[in-house]
Amino acid sequence: MGQRLKKIWSSAKWVVRPFTLSLKDSGRLSRTGYNFARNISQHLDQSFTENPRHNVLLRRSRLKARFYGAWVVLLSVLCFYEAMLAQHRDVANCLIYGALILIGAAQALSAAFENWTLRRQQRGSFGDFITSGPEIWPR
Repeated sequence: MGQRLKKIWSSAKWVVRPFTLSLKDSGRLSRTGYNFARNISQHLDQSFTENPRHNVLLRRSRLKARFYGAWVVLLSVLCFYEAMLAQHRDVANCLIYGALILIGAAQALSAAFENWTLRRQQRGSFGDFITSGPEIWPR
């Protein structure tokens, strides 16, 4: 009984592994953004804004947020096409697109929050970022 349970457990891990690996990058990115936002007062001072590296970080986070935002919009259009307009109406593709949309949206929000924090040059909560609607799309 113990060997059989061990084999079932190991095969279940291999079945679930692709799903957990796809979420690993977005989790790492959100942890990095959270740690950066938590320690923002240590990272930012007056000399940092004059540093050219600040502009590079700001531009990189803005481009990353815009890329993932556009990617989410494209996948949403594809999912809508598959669900409503395609003649074969493949639900499995819609579920795959839905998972990719979720991952891309998490990465886009994380990069937009990083951009918002760098632009404001002060510490802020994620709730404040979400409540300021126009600030979500990076400038």
